[in-house]
Amino acid sequence: MTLAVFVEGQSDRLSIPILLQKLRKTTIHIRRVAAGDMLDIREIAHHIQALSPHKIQMAIIFRDSECTDPEEWIAKTKLVEKEFEQLALKPPVRYVIVDHSLEGWLACDKAALRSVLGPYARIPSRLNPAYSCRPAEAMRKLFQHNKIRTPFSKVIHDPLMAKTADPKVIEKESPTFAYLVNLLKGA
Repeated sequence: MTLAVFVEGQSDRLSIPILLQKLRKTTIHIRRVAAGDMLDIREIAHHIQALSPHKIQMAIIFRDSECTDPEEWIAKTKLVEKEFEQLALKPPVRYVIVDHSLEGWLACDKAALRSVLGPYARIPSRLNPAYSCRPAEAMRKLFQHNKIRTPFSKVIHDPLMAKTADPKVIEKESPTFAYLVNLLKGA
């Protein structure tokens, strides 16, 4: 399968392909798109058209919910998906809402968290990024709480966590990640 993947930030660009490859062996063509452009049909269609020589079979747009209930974003993006369907744009376009941000998904797997914090790290639930609407900020606090010398960096630590993360663990904890798993199974 060949995917066009659209993400918001550099850490997403580095980490989401790692997770996708764990879920399904696929060829990935990834682009960063500003969060404000992710619901812009013309902008996304332009990006997809630029990737047309690669015979893309599905376009997946990853949108962080950032302190908004993920269900609100799901409702918004379902409307945009219907507009794409009415345009009969190929390939199909699907949105995947990330629980607040990528660190929220990755923190669902405590072993992945410990891969960057150390095997004896303390992860109190009040500091667990999986339960925060600002997971990157929670990661910074968790690093400080565990007296980690290197400050948290999304572009360094997210890919490391993605490499050790178990998608089955994340799937059990996150309904939006479970949606991604099912989307790739059905493709």
